[in-house]
Amino acid sequence: MYTFSSKLKTFSFILMALGVVGIVAGFLNAPKTIEDVEKLLADSHHKEASHSEKVSHDEHAAHAVEATHAEAKVVDSVKVEAVDSTHAVAEAVDSSAVAAVAVAETHSDNHDSHKKDEVAHSDEDHQKHLEHVLHQLQNKPWSALYVACIFFMLISVGVLAFYAIQYAAQAGWSPILFRVMESITGYLLPGSIIFFILLVAASMHWGHNHIFVWMNPDVINPKHADYDKLIDLKSGYLNVPFFLGRAAVFLIVWNLYRYFSRKNSLAQDAASDNSNYKKNF
Repeated sequence: MYTFSSKLKTFSFILMALGVVGIVAGFLNAPKTIEDVEKLLADSHHKEASHSEKVSHDEHAAHAVEATHAEAKVVDSVKVEAVDSTHAVAEAVDSSAVAAVAVAETHSDNHDSHKKDEVAHSDEDHQKHLEHVLHQLQNKPWSALYVACIFFMLISVGVLAFYAIQYAAQAGWSPILFRVMESITGYLLPGSIIFFILLVAASMHWGHNHIFVWMNPDVINPKHADYDKLIDLKSGYLNVPFFLGRAAVFLIVWNLYRYFSRKNSLAQDAASDNSNYKKNF
């Protein structure tokens, strides 16, 4: 019988501890408020601006000499034209000054009110953008944990499916690997528990968990700005009670099959006939 060495076990526990530390760090570093998001965006823009300024400075230095010669030639020609145009401009300014004052007074009030509306609209858009970024950053640790959880759990489910296929196909070579496959599927129970807890956390929005968009009640509210007609049409299937119920049924069936199939497989070793093998079939 194969057994894991103590060094391999220790190494496995070290990796698990590092994973837990990484998960905790991800949740602790996630922004909690819009002010935190503004600070992160400001730092990001500052770094990008510093980099772009450095690049533009290098390009400007390369073209500075050529620009100096070109400007010197243009200045000479402009001086001659400037003297002639000055008199014409002065006459035009005198005739249009009176009309300009009247027009400016007429449009001043409209311009001020329009400018206030633009500022208010811009502030509202900026606030919505900050809220969107906040939800994205708060979802990152939850998404990372969810993907890792379902990845390792589905490895066990995949091995369990392959294990079942061997019985259904009555393969003669695979019984030697049954114990290996049964060991891998041993993670199915703890993996299922962790997975279901994450689904409940998403449905209850624990810790600002918004992984699944359709769990937001606003997307199926026709009077809300976030209303989504496609999701609303699927609300009979995409709803929290039915979703958690399906998940519970699937997980229970998988674990029950794994439990009884392994039980029969172990009993087959001590049996004098193949009745337990037929039960699994």
